[in-house]
Amino acid sequence: MAFYLLITLGFRFISAESLLPQPQNVEVVSYNMDAIVKWEAPLTSLKNLTYTAEYRMPSTASFYTVCKATKEHRCDFGKLPSCHGNYQFRVRIELEGNTSSWAETPNFSLKKGTVIGPPNVTLVTKGGALGAVEVNIQNPVLKISSLKEAYSKVEYNIRYWKKTDKKDVSEREMVTEQRVRLKPLEPNTRYCVQVQVYIPMPHNNTGQYSKAACVMSTTNNTATVASTMNNVMAFYLLITLGFRFISAESLLPQPQNVEVVSYNMDAIVKWEAPLTSLKNLTYTAEYRMPSTASFYTVCKATKEHRCDFGKLPSCHGNYQFRVRIELEGNNSSWAETPNFSLKKGTVIGPPNVTLVTKGVALGAVEVNIQNPVLKISSLKEAYSKVEYNIRYWKKTDKKDVSEREMVTEQRVRLKPLEPNTRYCVQVQVYIPMPHNNTGQYSKAACVMSTTNNTATGELSTSSTTSPFSLTHPSPLSSTFFIIIKDPTHPSTSCSHSYRLVDGIRA
Repeated sequence: MAFYLLITLGFRFISAESLLPQPQNVEVVSYNMDAIVKWEAPLTSLKNLTYTAEYRMPSTASFYTVCKATKEHRCDFGKLPSCHGNYQFRVRIELEGNTSSWAETPNFSLKKGTVIGPPNVTLVTKGGALGAVEVNIQNPVLKISSLKEAYSKVEYNIRYWKKTDKKDVSEREMVTEQRVRLKPLEPNTRYCVQVQVYIPMPHNNTGQYSKAACVMSTTNNTATVASTMNNVMAFYLLITLGFRFISAESLLPQPQNVEVVSYNMDAIVKWEAPLTSLKNLTYTAEYRMPSTASFYTVCKATKEHRCDFGKLPSCHGNYQFRVRIELEGNNSSWAETPNFSLKKGTVIGPPNVTLVTKGVALGAVEVNIQNPVLKISSLKEAYSKVEYNIRYWKKTDKKDVSEREMVTEQRVRLKPLEPNTRYCVQVQVYIPMPHNNTGQYSKAACVMSTTNNTATGELSTSSTTSPFSLTHPSPLSSTFFIIIKDPTHPSTSCSHSYRLVDGIRA
């Protein structure tokens, strides 16, 4: 009755944190002392998930909320209070008043973990000695304070070469000045220079190299100036012309780390935003069917970093997916995936396994296997040959595991087993060559082997769906059995079967 009341009350006494999975792969990305936390949605069929992201300052107990109820998979924490000490970040999922537990990052030091961007470099030959080049270094602008305020010691690594001979590179390391003269160089020769910031121990942070700036060393004191900012004037002129002669694809970066995730023949494409300060980016994602030239748009102008392609037309052949960024009428070039085969690349989920001992031989256990449900067709329609790997063991001895591999039947009898002994069984789908796809093992189902042909009263199942877990991508519904014993009559019991739908008994 108590269990029934909990069901009818809609899980009011069950912690909501046990019902929602955590965000996955939470990480901190920092560029020039900013802080962006990224994460992925869990592998679930739930829709309309929102996220809240917080941070805790060094040596404080309280967390501060920055992004609340966002649908994006990232949170820009902006300008944090200080570049010193270790920060902790955390993210959780919310859905209809319920929340997951927090997914927390390890302690993160901005001074150690930030990516220090390239400095601005200007090369000057005016007034220098014969063949010399002067390198002027301007530190990158940080989100918090200045480079020299953040670090007690700042050094620079300089590399330079003749433009006609990129293999012969000279280097000057651990330079502390921001105005450096390179000499002796060959006069009247074009040299190229790159500079990176280096922060020595204890932070040991090596920054990004600047773009190459090139200049002609002179034979007199005539002025020659080259800079990584030389292109700014040309860019400015193009801006004033309204981008008429620039391809918009060259102005927006592509989405990063585009990948296909497939579970039971669905297709979800995930990507990350590029490391950029641009806001309000949207994405369009498309796919192309096998042996066709046209792409079909599925997600258009979405702000999310994933696209669920739903039920594709066929499980056969190779698909290609692509994603691009859009901003105010401009778009990036397409970021394309390699060809993807659903039959090879999908993760085949666990089958449903039922163990029966009623009516079987002494000590035997019958294993009934129900194939996982695919997004497209059935498992046996998708693959010409389906096999199963079965492993089983005494519940008291998990180390002594027996296996039966490459089984083709879905109703298998395990024998001889010790009578009156509890055995546990797991099953996985295996698709042999040429696909060579090994599925996930089912959860362990356990049953007592019998001493005769009488029913044990036990029906053990290993369902792919649990009424108390949303981590598996399937609807929140399951059939389960409850054995209710009458405490006044220990010898009697009654069995009821319930169907749980969204927390309510059906």
